[in-house]
Amino acid sequence: MKTIFFCFGIWMILLLCSTAVLSENTKVVYGGVLEFITLLIAMLITAAIYYYVQKKKDEEELSIAEESTIIENNGPSNESREVHQLIQETLTKTKELEKVIMNDDYSYDAFAFSSGNVRISKEMFSEIKEGITSMLRVLKDACWQDDFIALLRKASHTNGESDAYYFNLKSMLIKDIIRCFNEMGYAAQANDATPQGQALYIVLRFVSDDTEQYSYSYEDFFFAMESDASKKECFRIVNKQIKIYSEVKNDATSMVGLDDFKTMLTLAIYKDEITEYFRMLIFRLFQLFAKMDGSITENEESWLRRILKMQELLEEQYTDDEGNPLPKQPKKEWIAKAEERLDAVKQSKRHPVKKEAQTISSSIKELSELVGLSETKKEITTLANYIQMKLKRDEMGMKSPNVSYHCVFAGNPGTGKTTVARILAGIYKDLGLLKKGHLVETDRSGLIAEYVGQTAVKTNKIIDKALDGVLFIDEAYSLVQGGKEDYGKEAIATLLKRMEDNRDRLVVIVAGYTKEMEDFIDSNPGLQSRFNRYIHFADYTAEELYDIFCLQLKKNEYTINEDASKQLKNILAGAVAHKPRDFGNARYVRNLFEKVIENQANRLAKEQNPTKEMMAELREEDFKV
Repeated sequence: MKTIFFCFGIWMILLLCSTAVLSENTKVVYGGVLEFITLLIAMLITAAIYYYVQKKKDEEELSIAEESTIIENNGPSNESREVHQLIQETLTKTKELEKVIMNDDYSYDAFAFSSGNVRISKEMFSEIKEGITSMLRVLKDACWQDDFIALLRKASHTNGESDAYYFNLKSMLIKDIIRCFNEMGYAAQANDATPQGQALYIVLRFVSDDTEQYSYSYEDFFFAMESDASKKECFRIVNKQIKIYSEVKNDATSMVGLDDFKTMLTLAIYKDEITEYFRMLIFRLFQLFAKMDGSITENEESWLRRILKMQELLEEQYTDDEGNPLPKQPKKEWIAKAEERLDAVKQSKRHPVKKEAQTISSSIKELSELVGLSETKKEITTLANYIQMKLKRDEMGMKSPNVSYHCVFAGNPGTGKTTVARILAGIYKDLGLLKKGHLVETDRSGLIAEYVGQTAVKTNKIIDKALDGVLFIDEAYSLVQGGKEDYGKEAIATLLKRMEDNRDRLVVIVAGYTKEMEDFIDSNPGLQSRFNRYIHFADYTAEELYDIFCLQLKKNEYTINEDASKQLKNILAGAVAHKPRDFGNARYVRNLFEKVIENQANRLAKEQNPTKEMMAELREEDFKV
């Protein structure tokens, strides 16, 4: 169609020119012939131009085909590829990897469990394998590009071949990985007992695969980790490989001046797209390392951020052809998203302070040393053990039901509810559920304000103090006992919302009389769904109250003679036998102790020079209360 329009245009131009030159008589006589002749000439001109253009086009295509034939015939078979094809494939893989990194919230499914041994899961194995083999392919593809080899030769003042440069880059990659491994805090974990140690073995196993068939499977790995002898041999190889690669001299890439990430810095002299993809692979590998144990330490977070800042290091390290600094590039979307993810993890419970096992045992020991409360101790110990096993199941990739950490402490006053709440907060901290594990005590007066609109503010303020710890609300049932005009419902609504919004940072324990607490929880569906764990606190027996009184004696440096001891036991037995519904238990003992020492003070006031022994001793008459 374009050719026809072109021919028509030529014909019109010729026709106009001829009519302008010829006389009117000539036009009349030869008008038809003139149109035919000009049309014929226009067609000939069009054909000539078309032939010339087509010939040039064919010559260019032939030249491209000949160049492709030369590349195919001269390059190493099955290994050399066109640069543009390499870039296109790299960009495709980059987009796929971007999505994986940006969507990772650092939740983990890192373990399988068999024969009493913890193993990296098949999914984790597969992703590590894919990551390290992709890095090796990037390095090998680059080393088969003539322009990259030329840059390496010029920069390193060497004249090596592709295989030699590939070996140097591969050994440099191992150096980078080992450095990252150590800097992230895993130096002492290069063994089969840690997920990071197992991951390092997998990485080195693939790097040392000279066949590059990468046929090592998860079943091979699982079998290797089954026997002690096999594990010992595997990690003997790991240490040997670390030593070998640490001693390799990388002449071909010695132009890089920084200690960190030398492989990436070397690739940066080539194509930006390849460098970016390689950086993402490094970040993803150590993102997997960091989340293997279900937690992100400060060292891990710091080193991951360092990898994300590699672009800034590159801009500082390199200049353009004229020696000018590289222009600052805007932060890429995947980097910004990865930093946001790290910020979110830092604020969540998966940013741990790792605890030793004896720390949890010390909290349980403190609980066991309390007087009485045998059933309460069993319930708290059972809860702690259940949470520990759930966390272990999570580490092993096993399914387990969700656990509510909020509790209802039901019982009479003075039964140790506040003390046990403080111990439970410590247990939650030891297990890594809470960052601080402190206890904030409050009641109705600390939550409800006097004027409209201020209750939510007051409630939020006390909740803010309790974040990363436990909020203990004593006599919580009073929040619903104020009548229709009361602001208790507003306080409950605010509390429930914050429990949901800050579910990883806040545990709430509500306490009070058993019947009143049951009515309180049943009064609101939101309370029912969040508080389904009741821990009961029984009244103390007379013997237990006697033990509590003796603790007060010891704490305050008092003694008691035999007659006074009998009198005390009689008083406590009578109190328990005739106790009212709101009997104060330990509070009753504290009040009794205060009255007894007041009686002693009145008795000693009559003495001229009381001795130290007299000041310490409590007698039978002091117990006449």
